[in-house]
Amino acid sequence: MVFRATLLASCLAFAQQAQAAPALGAAHAGQERGAKVQSNEFNLEGEEQFARWANGDHSIEARAKGRIEFNDDDSDVKSISRGGHLRIKEERGGVVRSLEVVPGPDGAPQKSYTARGQRREFDAEARAWLSSVLPLVIRHTAVAADTRVQRILARGGADAVLDEISRVETNSAKLIYLRQLFKARLSADDLQRAARLVARTVSSDGDKARFLVESLGSYLGGEAAPASFFEAVNSIRADGDRRRVLAAVAGTKGLSRANLLRTFESAKGMASDGDKAGFLAGVDPRELGDAGVAAAFFEAVDSIRADGDRRRVLSTLLGGRGLSRENLLRTLRSAARMSSDGDKAGFLLEVAHAGPQDASVRAALREAARGISSEGDRQRVLAALAQE
Repeated sequence: MVFRATLLASCLAFAQQAQAAPALGAAHAGQERGAKVQSNEFNLEGEEQFARWANGDHSIEARAKGRIEFNDDDSDVKSISRGGHLRIKEERGGVVRSLEVVPGPDGAPQKSYTARGQRREFDAEARAWLSSVLPLVIRHTAVAADTRVQRILARGGADAVLDEISRVETNSAKLIYLRQLFKARLSADDLQRAARLVARTVSSDGDKARFLVESLGSYLGGEAAPASFFEAVNSIRADGDRRRVLAAVAGTKGLSRANLLRTFESAKGMASDGDKAGFLAGVDPRELGDAGVAAAFFEAVDSIRADGDRRRVLSTLLGGRGLSRENLLRTLRSAARMSSDGDKAGFLLEVAHAGPQDASVRAALREAARGISSEGDRQRVLAALAQE
């Protein structure tokens, strides 16, 4: 679809409110699952991944650099690349434990463990601690997401990866896992489930919009995108973010009629007149040749309550190329429903000055002018029409 609106790429916030870390083995059995994290800091996409989150007297800080692999049950570090490291620090009830993992002289992971400020052997107690804290670190930071996704895919397919993503704690980490998953060949069912997972579990509208824009190629390749894709779009409450996704959808080459209809239906549901008008004003009139598509488009236009914003859309259509007689008549009917005499008269004057020769258009213009309450505005439109 030809789309005149410019799609601006934006940096979206990486971290949103997350759920508290689940209990860390038997020693942490008292912590309630699902308690809100009170503070967090994240930077998951730099050279060094960093995350720190806290809940009451329990906090975890993790840093990871390089290529890291974990064993099959995510209880230990399997390998770490040269120059890489994994550092974990946990404080709970005043007790501090920390671990640094680096590649040793032979390349095997080398661990340095401390507890209560004292260097300790990495013994059975330390291994039990690491096996309980490591899954939390993995799910907050998405460290080694590429190797984990490949391992989980090989073992259980896309469903197993999506199950794991549903347990990932932060929006940013979910997106990292989803990007890795979408490198694989996914079935229609996999795509449906991924979109539903995004709609229901990604709380950040910005992160949600970013994923949907990134994954357009996977979803819009067929005649109709899965309904779940537009469910995810419609779950975006921030109209600026939804507008950005709809603009990207509308700008997709060869967009099908079904997807175009769903795009306009989604736009109609936006609460912000400004964002709605901004999106609709970018639609090329030549894309409205199908009667059903045009009807859906003008339903969205008519849902704009602010007359100034509605007029902006109608004026842009009028100034575009390829506006058909039928759609010109639709613009006049939409203008006739405006409550503002100034905006209504202003648009009707634009049409009149364009010198419409079609009798039906001139009749519709005259009829719309009769609905202007202001005598002065009404006469200005009728006078302009008489001069053409």
